[in-house]
Amino acid sequence: MKTKLLLVLLVIFMSSTIYSQTYSGGTGTETDPYLISSKTDLETLAQTVNNGSGNMYAGKYFSLTQDLYGITTVIGTSANFSGVFNGNGYAIDLNINTSTNAGLFGNAVNATIENLGITGNVTSSKSTGGICGWANLCTIMNCYNEATISSTASDAGGICGYGGSCNISNCYNIGNITSGGSYAGGISGCGSSAIIANCYNTGNVSLSSINNTSSVYVGGIAGSSGSYTVTVSNCFNIGEVTSSLNPSGYTEFKSYAGGISPMGNISNSYNIGNVTSLLKGVPSNVGRISTWDMSNNCYASPSVLVNGNAISSSNSSSKDGQDLDLSISVFQNQSWVETNLGWDFSNVWKMSETTSSKDGLPIFIYQIEDISTGVDNIKSKNEITIYSHSGILYINTEDKIEMMKIYNQSGVCAGSYINPTNQINLSSLPNGVYIVYISFGKKSVSQKVIISK
Repeated sequence: MKTKLLLVLLVIFMSSTIYSQTYSGGTGTETDPYLISSKTDLETLAQTVNNGSGNMYAGKYFSLTQDLYGITTVIGTSANFSGVFNGNGYAIDLNINTSTNAGLFGNAVNATIENLGITGNVTSSKSTGGICGWANLCTIMNCYNEATISSTASDAGGICGYGGSCNISNCYNIGNITSGGSYAGGISGCGSSAIIANCYNTGNVSLSSINNTSSVYVGGIAGSSGSYTVTVSNCFNIGEVTSSLNPSGYTEFKSYAGGISPMGNISNSYNIGNVTSLLKGVPSNVGRISTWDMSNNCYASPSVLVNGNAISSSNSSSKDGQDLDLSISVFQNQSWVETNLGWDFSNVWKMSETTSSKDGLPIFIYQIEDISTGVDNIKSKNEITIYSHSGILYINTEDKIEMMKIYNQSGVCAGSYINPTNQINLSSLPNGVYIVYISFGKKSVSQKVIISK
C-alpha cells in the first residue's frame, strides 16, 4: 500500500515539475499565457519538451513578446509540442542543422501555432520546415517563412515538412526549399489529409534524388502523392518547381511535379511558376497545376514552361488548368486577390510595398514595413516586456513609466498617457498593429503590439 502511495506521489511530483519551468511571466492559461521574451525562455521551452514524453504542454498557452535571433534549438525532438503558441506578429531567426525533424518545432501534435514569422536557415536529414518539421492534427495560421529550408533525405516545406491532417491557412513562404528525399512543397512538403487554404509561395522548390527507394513528389504549394491526399484551395504559386529522380536499379519509381501540387484535390488556385519533372533526365509526370485531372477552377499563365515548353489549355479542371493572362502584377492587386481568392484584407492581410522585399505581394496586417512614428529615441526592447491580450496592454517593468504613446501603422498617434499604470485598456482602438513608445525619463523603448479583441 505504501509503495503504491509513493508511486502516485512520484507521478504527481513529476507531472508538476514538468510544467514548473519558469518563463518571463504567465501561468500558461489562455488569459495569462507563458511569456517567451528571450532566447533563454525559448531554450527552456525546448528543453522541457525534449526531456519529456508524449504530447507536452497540451492545453497550455504561450505568447512571444519580441523578435528572437540566433535560435539553434529545436522544440520537440523526441516528445511532441501540443500547446498553443501565439507569435503576436514577431519573428524568430533560426540557425538549425540537425539530424532530427527540424523547424522551430520538430514534432507537434494537436498544437495551434499562429501569428509567427520564421527567418534564417533550417537543415536536417529528416522532415524539415520553417514552423514545423513533422506535424499532425495541428492548426497553423497567419504564419510565414523566409528561411532557407533543406532536407537532405526527407520531406521539406516552407511551413511544414510533413503536415498530416493539419489545417494550414493564411500562410506564405518566400524561402527556397530543397529536398533529397521524396516530398517537397512551398507550404507543406507532404501531408496526409492536410487542408491548405489562402496561402502562397514565391520560393523555388526543388527535389533531386539519386537512388531513391520511392517515387518523388514536388509542388509549388504542396508535394503530395495519391496516398497522401491534400486539399488545396484559394492559393497561388510564383516559384519554380523542379523534380529530378535518378532511381538506379528501381525502374518502377517515377517523378511527379505540379505547379500547385502533383496530386490532391485542388480548387480555385493559380500558377505562374515554371514546372520541371525529370526521370533519369527524361521528361516525366508534370502539369502546370497538378499531374492528374482532379482540379477545379484552376488557372495558369500561358508563359509557364512545362519541362521547358509552353503549352495551352482551355480546361480549368485539367492538370494544366485554363490559360489566363497572369503575371505577378495580378497578385500585387488587392482588389484582384479579394475578388478572385476571397482573402480577408480587413483582419488578416494587407499589401506590401512594391519596393520592399515582399515585392508588393500580400503580407499580414501585423507586419510593419518602415513605419515612421516620429520618435527619435528608440532603444532596445530587451529591458521591458510589452504585450496585449483581449484589448488590454500589459507592461512588465520595475521602472516608473512617465509617458506612453501608441501609434498606428500610418505613424499617427492614437493615444497619449502620462504616468500610466502597467495595464492600459486599449479596447476602444480598432484591431491591428501598433507601435508603443514608452518613456522612463532618461531612457525609452518602443515595440510593436497587436491589438485584438
